[in-house]
Amino acid sequence: MPKRKLTVKTLNEKCKALKEIEKGLSNKEASLKYGVPPNTISTWIKNKAKYFKALEDNCSSKNYYYSKFESLLLQEKLEKCKQAVIPDFFKKQK
Repeated sequence: MPKRKLTVKTLNEKCKALKEIEKGLSNKEASLKYGVPPNTISTWIKNKAKYFKALEDNCSSKNYYYSKFESLLLQEKLEKCKQAVIPDFFKKQK
């Protein structure tokens, strides 16, 4: 059995599907319409509040998922810079 092709849906597409489901579209019909498995629709429903909040905040879905990870990386890099660069900078000025 061949693997299903991976499709990435935008935040707008997910929210549009969720609104249609609220209006009465079944999960199975939504999965066929948007070309995703039914369990993906269930996951979207589970994360509905997060998606609508991200849409409200004008975030892209990619930025929404990676912002926490990227902020942690940025904090780590910033701490390394503070520890390595700043002491050297002050030593050179004396």
